[in-house]
Amino acid sequence: QAIVELSRRRWNELQRYPQHISMAFSFDDIPTLDGKVAIVTGCNTGIGLVTARELAKKGCHVIMANRSREKSAAAIAAVDVADKSKLEFLELNLLSLRSVYAFVDTFKARNLPLHLLINNAGIMNPPFQLSEDGIESQFATNHVAHHALTVALLPILEASAPSRIVVVSSSAHNMAPRPTGLDLANLNDPSKYASWKWYGQSKIANIFFARELSRQLAARNVKNVYVNAVHPGVVKTELVRHTFWLLKWLLSWFQIDADDGAKTQLYVATSNDVLDNDWHGQYFVPIATLSETNKAALNPDVAKDLWDPSTLHAFSADELAAVRAEFPSLSIPNQTIFMDNAGGSQVLKRVADRVYEYMTTTSVQLGASYGTSVTAQSRVVQARESIATLINATRSEEVVMGGSTTGLIFLIVQAILPTIEPGDEIIVTDTDHEANVGAWRRLAKAGAVIKTWHVNPLSLLLDLADLTALLATCSRPKWVAMTHASNVLGTVNPVAAVAKLVHAAGARLSVDAVAYAPHRLVDVQASGADLYVFSFYKVFGPHYAVLWGRYDLLVSLPSLNHHFIAADNLPYKLQPGHVNFELSYGCQGLVDYLVHMGGSVFGCDGSPRQLMQHAFRRFEQHENVLTELVLAFLRAKRPLVRIIGLPTLQSEANGTVYHRVATVSFVVQGKQSPDIVRRMDAFNVGIRHGDFYAVQLIDVLGLRAYGGVVRVSLAHYNSVDEVQTMLGHLDTTLA
Repeated sequence: QAIVELSRRRWNELQRYPQHISMAFSFDDIPTLDGKVAIVTGCNTGIGLVTARELAKKGCHVIMANRSREKSAAAIAAVDVADKSKLEFLELNLLSLRSVYAFVDTFKARNLPLHLLINNAGIMNPPFQLSEDGIESQFATNHVAHHALTVALLPILEASAPSRIVVVSSSAHNMAPRPTGLDLANLNDPSKYASWKWYGQSKIANIFFARELSRQLAARNVKNVYVNAVHPGVVKTELVRHTFWLLKWLLSWFQIDADDGAKTQLYVATSNDVLDNDWHGQYFVPIATLSETNKAALNPDVAKDLWDPSTLHAFSADELAAVRAEFPSLSIPNQTIFMDNAGGSQVLKRVADRVYEYMTTTSVQLGASYGTSVTAQSRVVQARESIATLINATRSEEVVMGGSTTGLIFLIVQAILPTIEPGDEIIVTDTDHEANVGAWRRLAKAGAVIKTWHVNPLSLLLDLADLTALLATCSRPKWVAMTHASNVLGTVNPVAAVAKLVHAAGARLSVDAVAYAPHRLVDVQASGADLYVFSFYKVFGPHYAVLWGRYDLLVSLPSLNHHFIAADNLPYKLQPGHVNFELSYGCQGLVDYLVHMGGSVFGCDGSPRQLMQHAFRRFEQHENVLTELVLAFLRAKRPLVRIIGLPTLQSEANGTVYHRVATVSFVVQGKQSPDIVRRMDAFNVGIRHGDFYAVQLIDVLGLRAYGGVVRVSLAHYNSVDEVQTMLGHLDTTLA
């Protein structure tokens, strides 16, 4: 089908535009570009390299935005340009928005103008893969990264005007999904992947982007930044490296060489015709010919919708409505915009209904033989089994429930105390909530030596290399206690990798997942931890908590219950006074909700655990959009604003990738965090300031002088509109 379609389109082009193979525009037509600066993406080879070469020959300073320094150096050495200093490499990986923003920061630091931005790089028809940011690779490379790059550089382009942005698209936009040209709902689903169709939608997205950016510039009365899209032709380049050999052979009949392929974008980038004709948001085909796109690419509403990053991953209107309908507090008129979710989430109606049902129908003691007591017992047992499924425990006896994470950590440390001998070593971190530090430090009274795994003050990460070095200093390591995600930094720590290091050293690992569990589905098996704990009131449930431990470990610990409770009576021996029955039963409402969302709302099939996995995948995608909106706003405010944590959705240190959740903290130079929050209170926006009981982290980073950090903590029930409203008020507050 692809072969037939490409052949048909190429034949039609040749019939309609015989000048495609003529010399309607030549390199000699490029004017002198002395003093001009251009960025060309993907220019190690092919039409990108030709474009960079010809611009440099005319005196332009060309930034070659490529992934490989070595390949760029080889290209510069081989290219026919007299003054090689006109060609400069800067690293850019379009499969990583982190790399895009790093590139922009590096370029900005040069204090150069920018007259030409040529978004040339692209990939076509690769095997399915996701970018670093979880986006299908063709769409990520060809559209999303170039979108982010252009928007980030737009202020410089405007300041350097007249300037031009050339977006390299393709006639393959005709292959995009019909009728709108986009199928973003299935974009990242490998089972729905159709490589040529997905390539087509990345190319129609290029056209939508060029036209919507042109519209936005016109609306702001910016007339001298020219944005246009081009189809370079079917060109003999490395772009076809993933293409089936038969199609490569057929394409070779119609291909033009790289020199001819580069001429159209060079024409649009340099010709005075663009200025004389005031071309904005147009589409050009080989060679240097104004043309038309298909009808789908003309739809301004789709172009406008695509501009909003929420269309990539955020919930659809129906999905968001289904989510928010589950939380009664969100339907109250003039309700607060809840963005203090890391302090406590909103509660599901399913949870409240179950608590009410238990208390009004089975509020009796367990263990009797009469019917109501039997029903009550069954409800509590079912709740424990549901929670075991939620966290992927192998047996429900490993599930210990209690009033709070703090209480459960103190309880389990009390049980561990008799196993501690003088000289045993305990490692804690200085990024944790005090609940996961103070309890362990009390073991020093039994002779334990307490050591600290310090946060890297520059990267703000818990570096595995530092832990390895710290463990090497230990002769009797016993326990390592850490957080799965920081409630201030928002960083997700590589717990599974930590567990391997800890176990190799002969120690055990305890993980506080309070700030992690609202954003990712807990999997205690995959974590590698020995103890794992979090609170349900942070995960859309009641003020209640769960601690999981490995069965052999829990059995080996002494009982904290009555003397006659057997050592193998789990979890009862670690639940003195028993548990809160109605809250246990209420927590099952969370599981019901996740299964419902994964199946009925998000359209997945499978076991309850699989449905919960699918639900959390969609939650993560939606939250990433919200988080990136906040981070992008704060990044644009640097250096006035300092983000306390990763400034992007993920980062890397020593080969380990660190992700973040939707908890974003920051401080503002010259302002007190309490003052910022109080001003936001007036807008009915619920954010928060302080140390959030991560007292050591705030002190180590010297943030006490600001009154702690300002924290914006989002949940999946927050909307793009809410975030944009919050950011508007925050912009006013920081002005």
